Amino acid sequence: RIQILFEHSIDKELPCEYHIIMGNKILLFLTIVGTCTAAGPILCGMEPQCGGQCDRTCDNPCNCDSNTIAFGSKCYSDEGFCDEGNMEQREDCVVSRGPTCPNMMGIAEAASKYDTFDYRLDVRSQQEWEAGHASVTQHAPGLAKGSVTDYPQLDGLEGSSFLVHCAAGARAFNASQRLLRYGFRDVTSVYGGGYDDLAEEIISQSESDPLNHPSKPYCYLKGSNDICPQPFPYVASTFNRVYGSASAFEKLGKKVILVDARPADRFPETLTNAIRVTNDGNNIRDFIRTLDRDVTILYFCQKGVLSFRAARKARQEGWRGGLYWLDKAGYPELKDIKGIEKISI
Repeated sequence: RIQILFEHSIDKELPCEYHIIMGNKILLFLTIVGTCTAAGPILCGMEPQCGGQCDRTCDNPCNCDSNTIAFGSKCYSDEGFCDEGNMEQREDCVVSRGPTCPNMMGIAEAASKYDTFDYRLDVRSQQEWEAGHASVTQHAPGLAKGSVTDYPQLDGLEGSSFLVHCAAGARAFNASQRLLRYGFRDVTSVYGGGYDDLAEEIISQSESDPLNHPSKPYCYLKGSNDICPQPFPYVASTFNRVYGSASAFEKLGKKVILVDARPADRFPETLTNAIRVTNDGNNIRDFIRTLDRDVTILYFCQKGVLSFRAARKARQEGWRGGLYWLDKAGYPELKDIKGIEKISI
């Protein structure tokens, strides 16, 4: 571009005023490029692309020029994730988090917070997955070496929180760095062990507290069984896309009953087609005795705490039919779903 401008500026057939104008344009262009090169995309008004920061994309999901600013396309690339010598290693990231480090979390902490993430990502092989995996998790085998674009289940989830694990920690760390390079902003890598260690710790923590067993992490791990209801986690980035209409709830079962676990005196408003059943053994016992066994119950509350306790109590009282609890959301989110009140009791 500079060469073309220079060649035009020395055309002797053009008037002198043109030479002056073009000379000024060349100086302005060089000044802008120099400023952008030094200051990066924020000062130049270059908005992040691909759902994240474009200056963290060494393998160019933004289609940036790997050496220069793509001035017209609002994209910028540097060597942060390209030069392996500049990337933090797993051991370094455990001690202190650098620019290419995911969050690092040990087995005990990851087990206690297992249910709090939007997504749990298992990057082990297909064979390892088939040998045993958690109920509520996503599988991305080979992500430690592959491209994020090869996993369509991750598309559009850059703003979600992820807990990444493998069998021992190495592949989880590499996969986490790949997610960061593609603009994912909240990525936590499990270190000091893998799936087997994590599962064992979740079970141990839950069973060590008999009054509150099974715990929410335990049910995220095991899924629906004789003591656990099935988690139905709310993730803002995908929930409306998947469950944006009442008909989508048919995926849970043929006959879905909405049950509000909140106390009516504190939360007088509810869905017109919801049943009120508070977390009391007698109330729940009497309620489930009235139901046909082909019914699927979906408990909700305000954010997931009371609905989990009520659903867990229903299991303890002998309900063996379909049973879910809406987690991380509740009535405020359900009431906005199109046609939600058409789900019949």
